[in-house]
Amino acid sequence: MSSAKQIVEAAIDSSDIEIEWINMPFGYGLYQNTGHAMNKDHLAAFEETRLILKGPITIPPGDTSFMIDNLDTGKSYTSPNQALRKIYQLYGHIRPAKSYKNSPFKNVDIVTIRENTEDLYTGEEHVKDNGDTVECIKRITKNASDRIANFALNYAKNNNRKLVTSVHKANVCKKSDGLFLNCHREIFKDSKEKYGIQYNENLADSILYKLMIAHSEFDVVSCPNLYGDLISDLLGGMIGSLGLMPAAQINQVEDYGLFEPTHGSAPDIAGQNIVNPISQWRSAVLMLQYLGYQEIGENIEEGIEYLLENDYVTHELGGKCTTTDMTNYLCKYLKGDKNF
Repeated sequence: MSSAKQIVEAAIDSSDIEIEWINMPFGYGLYQNTGHAMNKDHLAAFEETRLILKGPITIPPGDTSFMIDNLDTGKSYTSPNQALRKIYQLYGHIRPAKSYKNSPFKNVDIVTIRENTEDLYTGEEHVKDNGDTVECIKRITKNASDRIANFALNYAKNNNRKLVTSVHKANVCKKSDGLFLNCHREIFKDSKEKYGIQYNENLADSILYKLMIAHSEFDVVSCPNLYGDLISDLLGGMIGSLGLMPAAQINQVEDYGLFEPTHGSAPDIAGQNIVNPISQWRSAVLMLQYLGYQEIGENIEEGIEYLLENDYVTHELGGKCTTTDMTNYLCKYLKGDKNF
C-alpha cells in the first residue's frame, strides 16, 4: 500500500489534485490483535469517503472464528471482503487483463465483469444427514442480473469496447443461469444498433478452452460470481501473473468504490521487498479514473508499461528489481526522469 500511495502522490505532484489518506488496519493482522478483522469504524469511514484503496488480505481457510459478526447489521460474513461487498452492494467487479512482452499469451486485452453479490458466494451452506451431505445455495436474482448486465454495457460504452460476452451454464442450471442469460438478452437486445456494441453468449466451460486457443475473439465478459472468479484467474495466468491485474468493485447507484489487487496476500514473501506492486498500482489507477482523473491514471499506466518493456521489474516478471526499486523508478518516470 505504501508503494501505491507514493506512486499516486508522484503522479499528482504537479497538479492541483489533493488526496487525504485515512490509514486503517484491516484484515488478518487486525484480527490477530483484536479478535476482529474489521469493525464499525471501517463502515463509518467508507460511508464518509465512498472510496477505499485496500491491499490484499489473508483469509484463513476453514477458520470459522474469522467470520465477521461484530458490525450490528444482523448478519455475519465469511470475510471482511464479503462484508463490504454485501453491506454496500458492490455489485460490479471489474478485472482487466492485459499482456506484456513476457506474457505466455500475447495481445491479451480482456475485461472480466463479475457480478459480486450473489451466486454461490453468499456463503449459505446447510449440513444434512449427520454431516454426510452439504448443500450450498446458488442464488441468482433478476435485480442483480439486470444490474450487472447494465453495468457491463455501460463499461463497454465508456471504454470503447465493442463486444460483450455473457457467460453461463444455462444448459444445466436452466432456471438460475437461464435467468442471468435472459436478463442480458433483454439489456443488450439493441446494443449493436444503438451503441455499436455486439453481444454474444458462451458456456462457462467451453469459454476456458476458447480463451486458450482464440482469446482475440473476446473483449468484455460478463459473468455470475463464480465463473467471473475462475475466468479472471485464468486470464491472470495467460498474461503471466495475477500481480498484473487490478480490481475495482463498484456500486454505481450509491457511488461506492473499492479498489484492490486481484491477487492474495502472499504471507510467505511478506516483508522481503520482492513483491511485484503492479496490481496494487493499477488498482490505484482504476481509482483515479473512477474519480475522473483519467489523464493522471493514463500517465501512471504509461509508466508501468515502460517498466515492463524495459525489465525494471521484480524477479517474478523476469527482472532484478526490488519493490522499492520499482517504486522509485516509477516515481522518477512520473516526474520526467528516465535515467534509472
